Amino acid sequence: MFKFLLRFHLGLLITAANIQAASISGTISYEDEQSGSVHIKTTRTQTGNRTLKLDGDGDSVEVESLTDLSGSELTVQYWFKGSSIQSAVRQQSGGWIVAGWNNLHILSQDGGTGGIDAGNAVDGKWHHLLLSWKQGAANGFRSYLDGQLVASRDAADAPIPAHNAALYFGAFNGVGEFTNGELDEIAVWTKSMTDEEVASNWYKKLSGNEDGLAGYWDFDDDTADDRSGNEHHGTFLGDSITIESNIPGLDAYFATTLTEPGAFKLDNLPNGNGYEVDAFMDVNGNGRVDKGEPSGAFSGNPITVSGDHIDVDFTLIELPSITSNPEDIRVAAGEDITLAIMVSGSQPMTFEWRKNGVLIQDSGSISGTDSAVLLISGAKGSDSGTYNCVVSNAAGETTSPTSLVQVIEDGLNISGSIQYDGVQQGEVIVTATQIKEGNKVLALDGDGDHAVTTFTDLSGTELSIQYWFRGSSIQSAVRQQSSGYIVAGWSGTHILSIDGGTSGVSAGESATDGNWHHLIMTWKQDSPGGFSTYLDGRLVGQRDSASGEIPNLQAQVYFGAFNGVGEFMNGQLDEIAIWEKALSESEIAVGWNSPLTGTEEGLLGFWNFDDGSGTDLSTYGNHADLHGDAVIVEEIVAGLGGGVFNASFESTGPFTLSNILPGSNYAITAFLDVNGNGAPDVGEPSGVYEGNPFDLNDHVTDINITLTEPPVISRQVLDVRVATGGTARLSVKAQGTEPFSYQWQKDGLNLQNGPNAP
Repeated sequence: MFKFLLRFHLGLLITAANIQAASISGTISYEDEQSGSVHIKTTRTQTGNRTLKLDGDGDSVEVESLTDLSGSELTVQYWFKGSSIQSAVRQQSGGWIVAGWNNLHILSQDGGTGGIDAGNAVDGKWHHLLLSWKQGAANGFRSYLDGQLVASRDAADAPIPAHNAALYFGAFNGVGEFTNGELDEIAVWTKSMTDEEVASNWYKKLSGNEDGLAGYWDFDDDTADDRSGNEHHGTFLGDSITIESNIPGLDAYFATTLTEPGAFKLDNLPNGNGYEVDAFMDVNGNGRVDKGEPSGAFSGNPITVSGDHIDVDFTLIELPSITSNPEDIRVAAGEDITLAIMVSGSQPMTFEWRKNGVLIQDSGSISGTDSAVLLISGAKGSDSGTYNCVVSNAAGETTSPTSLVQVIEDGLNISGSIQYDGVQQGEVIVTATQIKEGNKVLALDGDGDHAVTTFTDLSGTELSIQYWFRGSSIQSAVRQQSSGYIVAGWSGTHILSIDGGTSGVSAGESATDGNWHHLIMTWKQDSPGGFSTYLDGRLVGQRDSASGEIPNLQAQVYFGAFNGVGEFMNGQLDEIAIWEKALSESEIAVGWNSPLTGTEEGLLGFWNFDDGSGTDLSTYGNHADLHGDAVIVEEIVAGLGGGVFNASFESTGPFTLSNILPGSNYAITAFLDVNGNGAPDVGEPSGVYEGNPFDLNDHVTDINITLTEPPVISRQVLDVRVATGGTARLSVKAQGTEPFSYQWQKDGLNLQNGPNAP
């Protein structure tokens, strides 16, 4: 009774405060070139708030008595901050209601796992999420993020059934698919919410007495008790706890929009302290602040409001953006090196150049370390490494991609000519790579093939998984899964159950283009950019990592399958390595294409298949057994050998590759980069040197390559229907480099010339 009366009187106090209306006014300025409406808001945060803390490893809350959410309407709302929203609010038996599943809201009787987008809520900031559903209604299935509609579709004309299962916060029935982060203000309603209701109420703390509440949990008294009066109290499971955590905006929220920067006024604010004022320019028109959009906050935050508060003036500024990246450079010793970037954003900016991740200063041969252009005069071998630049202003900082600098002493030249008789145009890219002789790879056909190791523990604060891949489906390339999962290769991403769930980091768009690629996933606990992926030595995806450790999943590691029963990979794997450390960007840039030995520091496991088996060459001996039709075959992996040297040329004709390290087993390839993406793509003219491989002990000349275009069918075979005894004529037309050879097939089998053959 005491808790009820306390909340009731608090509501009266807020109502009384609203009578003493106040305002905040000022001017928003902007001095750069972007345009869009300006969104201004002020928020006031309730102090002393407590939230539910879940670490993604077995934590959840069970509400055993709330088993029936059946009916024609439903709303589920909650606040969330963290890295994995999986199973935020979930009820499941034969069917399910899940608010937060792969960043969707899903209902089993309305689309199954094909739900609606929940919005981008895994950026480490507090967000309010809401699922609203009304049977058979136009746009009756809706989701909201921070009071704004994210997605909607017509709702199914079938009621939500009684699932007769406990309600969980943060888990699938307490056994898997755990949430990693904080939850608060969880409310389940037996009615749907309208756009207007959501917009005006999403930021308000509930009292527990609202009509239609099936249950409400705010955790403020360090329990999971239901505040709705329905007594659906929850039980903490695992290591779940409550912590003091204030949510910006949970208490009061006032906003206005300007068509352009200028004077603003926020009216009808209750007097009080703790107000924060900020704004952003909505350049893309989606109503949310996005990276690169101008933003700012009042320097006098927090504000105490008593009557009208004027002169809240501030300027919107843009985060630095790298518009031109530093290029890789290979020079002979004694030559000069220039590394340059171009940036946009609000001035003033500062520049900090780094080598191998370490800040560098101007010295006798190095200048420009605090500018957009870095100069190294008379380069030496010791200047080799990876370089990047951190650019910062008052809005934050941006880091450029790395540039690999190679200073070659006693380098050699490879020269020759590139011939092409076709009509396509583009730069010619010529590459010299060292090839690893006698190499073998694991071949999987996507239909039950896989390998399984005896390795079961990848727990810790750091992890790297790397592998070479060529094929059409990267699914489950390296996978460990039980109640949680670590998957290098899942729907084109790398994923961790404790860090974003199935919302992982891209493995690189070209990973499945049929060429050999080196992929690596690195993870370091609670670090800026700590969850990263690399393709062929280059960073292709990155985000800040979660705060929880990777748990011991106590499950075997598989190559090419989900526990040997599904999600099979189709392609070839080689040089699989698992490390107990997060490899640095510089380590990857320098060593990604060099074969490992198994003795490297930090290796937990290494499988190169060169002995024809799944031997683990690390000291741990977690060997892999082959299953299904998995085989190990001899295969040259383009790029795996220790050296990759390339250069681009404006046109075909003579070429020279300079400053190549002496070595054995070099192969020369070339292609015409028609689409300008720097990678060989289907349909682009390409060729190889007929004398591959060769040893490079001196300058080499007369490396001549003819580029050819693969055949492309320009006129398709048409279906033909003829009477028995008639003649069927089938024809195709091909374009490409002639001469062509043709082989007709029937039902997948080759045909031979004869009386009835085409």
